[in-house]
Amino acid sequence: MQYKHLAQEERFLIQNLFQEGGSLRKIAKQLGRSPSTVSREVKRNKGKRGYRYKQANEFAERRRREASLTPRKITPEHWARIEHLLVDEHWIQSR
Repeated sequence: MQYKHLAQEERFLIQNLFQEGGSLRKIAKQLGRSPSTVSREVKRNKGKRGYRYKQANEFAERRRREASLTPRKITPEHWARIEHLLVDEHWIQSR
């Protein structure tokens, strides 16, 4: 199953439905999403003034940009450092 990010329009609906007193389950059903998806969205992206869709979208975009800058593979330099630390802690013998 492929993961699909929430769109700004969905965030707008979440904000409006919350303001109308909608529950997480009702909002999720209207969006065709899991209640846990809506719950995570609100928890991750609410600010001091509650959940606001523009702010939530900015938070999500920032996380997405920062994640793309994070290296995903262990480089040979990382492996050398790991091996050095393991030898220092006597977990493995030096090669």
